[in-house]
Amino acid sequence: MLQPYSKKCVYAFRALAYVAAIHSVGRFQAGTLCKEAGVPEPSTRKVLHMLVEGGLLFAHRGPGGGYSLARPPERITLWEIVTLVDVGHHNRRCVMGFGNCGSTVRCPIHEATARCANSLSDQLGEVTLAELTSSVALRERTLVRPVSIVEMQRTKERTRTEKGRDKTNGN
Repeated sequence: MLQPYSKKCVYAFRALAYVAAIHSVGRFQAGTLCKEAGVPEPSTRKVLHMLVEGGLLFAHRGPGGGYSLARPPERITLWEIVTLVDVGHHNRRCVMGFGNCGSTVRCPIHEATARCANSLSDQLGEVTLAELTSSVALRERTLVRPVSIVEMQRTKERTRTEKGRDKTNGN
């Protein structure tokens, strides 16, 4: 498949798909996210910073800190992610070497590439992070581990609750 966006954007998609999968759990640590989503940590930390600056993530400092989604995954589009992370990647740089394609200088394939860019923005503007995350193929390939983390969190919470009940019942 043609990827009209940078590696940073691909890392953002994968990282945010993981975050959306564990959204109900709350905060996540960058190191854990990188390991579980299979993205390189140094580059992804930069991407996370961009997403915080762009208002898609909250950064929490101190003990128990980490990151969390600023909005529900249903209200974040893939195009928002692309425009935050790939700033300048979608400029009018000419593939024929004419500098910036625009109103004054246009290469022979300008109109075709402009239509492709407009179509891409329209299509990605209609797909939400929640839809990306709920994709069956994505869940089977990438989100198996994050879902198991959610289950581990729920198991821990149930265990704590059961231990609390046992103590109050004298067991």
